Amino acid sequence: MYLENLVALHIAIEKHYTPEMAFRYLDKVLEGEANPRIHQVWTNKDLEDIKKFRAQGLSFSKIGELYGTTAQAIFKVLDYKKKSCANSSIKSI
Repeated sequence: MYLENLVALHIAIEKHYTPEMAFRYLDKVLEGEANPRIHQVWTNKDLEDIKKFRAQGLSFSKIGELYGTTAQAIFKVLDYKKKSCANSSIKSI
């Protein structure tokens, strides 16, 4: 019970939820109804590896499985980094 309260407090602070909303969200996560999003930090090494995987013929879905995310997330991060990064080796993706 004590740990649950601390986790709910953390959720309330991080997501700017009321305590009731935080407990409701925590209950949904524990029951498997909600999937908390974990923001992955993509390094240039990750992007280079993804680029190599694509050159080897791996699909976005397979690459997503390797990184524990979806094909859409892999595509979006490559597209975003290609547009915003000044590194020429990443722009050629």
